[in-house]
Amino acid sequence: NVITFTPTPPPAPVAKCTGLDEPKVVNKDQLIYSFTAQAKVDNAKLVSGKFDYGDGTKQSGTVKSTTLVGKHQYKKGGKYTIVATLKFSAYDKTLSDTCQTKLTITVPYYSCVQLGGEVLDKDTFSYRYTASMKYGNGAEFVSANFDFGDGQTVSGVKSADGKTVSADHAYNQAGEYHAFATLQFNVNGKTVTAPACRAFVTPTTPPTPECKPGIPVGDIRCNPCEYDASITADDEDCVAPEATELPNTGAGNVIAMSSVALIGGFLWYRHMLFKRHKAAYVAAEADMSPLPLAEPLETDTPLADTPLAHQKKRLSLRRNRRF
Repeated sequence: NVITFTPTPPPAPVAKCTGLDEPKVVNKDQLIYSFTAQAKVDNAKLVSGKFDYGDGTKQSGTVKSTTLVGKHQYKKGGKYTIVATLKFSAYDKTLSDTCQTKLTITVPYYSCVQLGGEVLDKDTFSYRYTASMKYGNGAEFVSANFDFGDGQTVSGVKSADGKTVSADHAYNQAGEYHAFATLQFNVNGKTVTAPACRAFVTPTTPPTPECKPGIPVGDIRCNPCEYDASITADDEDCVAPEATELPNTGAGNVIAMSSVALIGGFLWYRHMLFKRHKAAYVAAEADMSPLPLAEPLETDTPLADTPLAHQKKRLSLRRNRRF
């Protein structure tokens, strides 16, 4: 009897990334978010995965059953597309699938733009200081503190229009004063302080807004060009100088040039040595040699009748050596 058997193929595996959950805020001030990718599996197993957080950072996630979780801290606000790549094992094969979501991060901003003002009464040295501000994305103005530069201060000043905040002050005497305003804002339930706005004032004249202590607003020193301090960073001529590049001759050319220089130096030295020896020979032959040689061309008795005659034997042996 012949028995025929047709094997039943295994069911097709299911290995899909069904979606990325909405990112959750872990720490709003530090821009930390958590991410969870959901997987659907049948005859397969989720084994690993990776997140691309949209800001150039790619990190492996942690597998928890049929989910892949990750956490990331962004450096700045913006719009990001997060992509999760899941890897599955099914019948000794590796399968992969992706899913994505979008994230928009709005970062609160706040600043004191400028401290200016007006003369109320030049005879009594009375001024009205006005600080302008910018804020948004969840930041709320709270109050301002003024330091008038003469030891007098006022704090907790509110804004009438949400754009500026003002304080009046009368100086006791003429002089030069540096005043500044410090603005406070509420950001995510916390009180934060913006960098102070400053102004320079001499009684009987309006205050002069300053970008830095002693530097009036509009001066090129407020925003100098890093390549040319005589212009501002916004000037169209503020460009980096072109870098001068030396030609790349390669290591082989460097070695060849060094060899030529070495050989040339040796030949020059040998030439100069030959000239000196020739000059000495001519001087000796003409009996004008400064050396104490009675017979400079006589190899047997070159020092005869000289104070160095006792060195005759040793010198003669040296001169008779052959190479």
